[in-house]
Amino acid sequence: VPNSRENGTIFMDGRKVFTKAVKQMSKILERSCTNAGTSLSELDLIVPHQANQRIIDAIVSRNSLPEEKVFSNIKNYGNTSSNTIPICLEEIWEDIQENEKIGLCAFGGGFTFGATVLSKS
Repeated sequence: VPNSRENGTIFMDGRKVFTKAVKQMSKILERSCTNAGTSLSELDLIVPHQANQRIIDAIVSRNSLPEEKVFSNIKNYGNTSSNTIPICLEEIWEDIQENEKIGLCAFGGGFTFGATVLSKS
């Protein structure tokens, strides 16, 4: 992997990734809510990408969300990459009531972001 560092190692600017992930995941989830005709406060549950607990906690804080409305299982599995949200949904699906609004938001390599709002019917 080409890089500009003399020792040939790959470097990640963790602070930049953290800041960008929190800001963009919040923004894209808000946009998804608007597109779905709802708001963050009307969501019954939010399932963010499980990159690390600090990012999840910062999303909760930034958006003034009640902690109980944001699902986290990272302490059990760690960051399982693109599988974090599917694993969360498998774990909680039976407890989700019909017509509850669930917000999903994620980020990945290359600073890609995505979100959606779904409901169980």
